[in-house]
Parts: sequence; C-alpha cells; structure tokens
Amino acid sequence: MRSQEVFNFQKKYRNDPVGFFTDCLDVEPKHIWSKMTEVLLSVRDNRKTAVKAGHSVSKSYSSGRLVLWFLYCFYPSTVITSAPSNTQVEEILWREIRDAHSKAKIPLGGNLTHTKLELAEKWFAYGFSTRPDTVTQQ
Repeated sequence: MRSQEVFNFQKKYRNDPVGFFTDCLDVEPKHIWSKMTEVLLSVRDNRKTAVKAGHSVSKSYSSGRLVLWFLYCFYPSTVITSAPSNTQVEEILWREIRDAHSKAKIPLGGNLTHTKLELAEKWFAYGFSTRPDTVTQQ
C-alpha cells in the first residue's frame, strides 16, 4: 500500500475494531457477540482493560485479533503480549495471531514468526513469557 492508502486504512479502522475484525480479518459478523464488542471498545477507549471470564468465551481469539488491529491501525506501534508460560504465549495467543494473520481477507504483510510480527524497525508485535523456560531458563 502507498502511504496515503495506509493513512486512510488506519483512519478508517482506528476507531472501529469491530469493523477491522469483520472487514479485514477472518471474523464473521454473526460471531461478534455483545461481550466481545464490549471488550474491543474498552481496549479502544481505555489505557487498561481487564476481562473477567470463564473458559471458552473467546478471550484468546479476540486478544489475538486485537493485537493485529492495534498493530495495523496505530503506526508506528509496539504491541507486547505476555502470558505465564511460553506454551501459553506460543500455542494459545500467538497461534490465534498467526491464524488470523494467515486467514485475513486483505494481505496484511510483515514478517511473522512464532512470537513476533515485524512490519518495520520500530513497528512490531512481540510475545514473551513472564516465567523462565524450564529448559533454557530464559
């Protein structure tokens, strides 16, 4: 995309994470439910958002896609994700990010690895564990 197209894209979706999910990513409008919308808008409108929820209510699914929304709609941005274990980082949250990136309705671009998506030198998302790996202690 040219710089003006990028600017227009970011301007359009910066205030519309739901639209980004449905227009740009792999989310069908019928799968957007009220609590998901509430979380998306809270992330858009607040510096901090906490989600109290049980299992299988789309927290990881939504979070992975929120990472992409923020990264692509706020240039330049650094998006840091974390979880208690490396397995949770790579196999839960970043699996959702990789899945959404690969199934996006528009080409998102960037260099995507297991825990990093880099668009430019200072424009990237990165995931890490808050506990050291049991093998490498890193």
